[in-house]
Amino acid sequence: MKAPPDAVVIGAGHNGLVAANVLADAGWSVLVLEAEPEPGGSVRSAELIEPGFVNDRFSAFYPLGAASPVFRALALDIPWRHGPLVLAHPSGDGSCPVISRDVDETAASLGVDGERWHELMRAWGRAEPAVLRGMTTPFPQLRAAFELGLEPSALRLLRPGFRGEHARRLLLGNALHTDIPPHSPLGRAFGLLLAAFGQQHGFPCIEGGAGRLTGALVARAVGRGIEIRCGERVERLARVRARRAVLAAVDAWTLARLLGRAPRTIPDPATLKVDWTLDGPVPWLAENARRAPVVHLGGERAFTIFGQYSLADPTRMPAGKEVAWAYSHLLPDAGAIEDAIERLAPGFRSLIRGRHVTRLPPGRVNGGTMRLHNQLVFRGHFGRAETGVPGVYLASSSAHPGGGVHGAPGWIAARTALAHAARDSALRRRREPGAASFTSSST
Repeated sequence: MKAPPDAVVIGAGHNGLVAANVLADAGWSVLVLEAEPEPGGSVRSAELIEPGFVNDRFSAFYPLGAASPVFRALALDIPWRHGPLVLAHPSGDGSCPVISRDVDETAASLGVDGERWHELMRAWGRAEPAVLRGMTTPFPQLRAAFELGLEPSALRLLRPGFRGEHARRLLLGNALHTDIPPHSPLGRAFGLLLAAFGQQHGFPCIEGGAGRLTGALVARAVGRGIEIRCGERVERLARVRARRAVLAAVDAWTLARLLGRAPRTIPDPATLKVDWTLDGPVPWLAENARRAPVVHLGGERAFTIFGQYSLADPTRMPAGKEVAWAYSHLLPDAGAIEDAIERLAPGFRSLIRGRHVTRLPPGRVNGGTMRLHNQLVFRGHFGRAETGVPGVYLASSSAHPGGGVHGAPGWIAARTALAHAARDSALRRRREPGAASFTSSST
């Protein structure tokens, strides 16, 4: 009988693949089990509607990916592509504040809050290293919090103090993008955090499709001897055998089922996503919206995120055509989403060649809502990789730092497993000098 691997990773999304790579870099043998026919999870692309037009099936634009210390540490060659602007938030009154990688251009679109934006981005430049360090270390981030506490200007990020409607709209859209109530302190902080990442790193897509990131992780894994088996669904954790650890790159509710536990929270809400192929660029009334690959539409009652690719990656569609998508937690159907776009881009519907509608189940986007009742202590184990079962670790967006394509939950889970294995090995050596190497089975 073949000996079990050192580690089994359940789930070949980007977090699972990151975890597998980190373990293999440490010399562990690793088996990855994926229920779907192909790896990638939410990071996949395909000619979803018609040949010659490449759609990202789920996630698409990656401000956290471009900033990710994890992807840099793994030395991944990711072909990031940016548009002329980062993000736009048009309104029916013709105004359209933007985020640009040129801080002066962003500030100019914010009117009376332009100088305030400059102040905030100077503060962000001093705070970002600690924030990124906090993203890649287990919760609680005491060192990162200490470093931020030493930087008084970082407190400005918690109190933006915007006076004008344009800056407030930009902040509201970014808070809603993270699915946190925008008028709460947490919502304002996360809204500004996402906006700051956009200012510093953009909201890039990946040339040729999001699946190229998955391809890079898979190629790196295979090159290090990792075995990836697709079409193998794990129903019970007791049937998974590993010498050292099992890392579950699945949401917290799936892990609870695998462990025979009742989940503590509800993974709300469901998400409606619509993909289109178009006969030309979207005819936005606001000129700035014609320059931004990511467009925020509406407010708290009907917020929608819209993406258009030709501005950043024209390799995805024939010349003169367009690939686009939108998703919303709030609008009921594709018709309502298209109505919202048509009001700000008259003629949009006449450009539609084809559409693909997906209703993603609860918990599929970012591991469920980012609202407080579904985070950290409320989700169990303080958002940490440890599950309470020795040798079993949570490596998905259900653990800190949560949703987004940055690889940090997989990185943290793998490093935690390695640290625990090293600690246990050292304890055994002290207790049993000269003993043989340790093996175990995770159940």
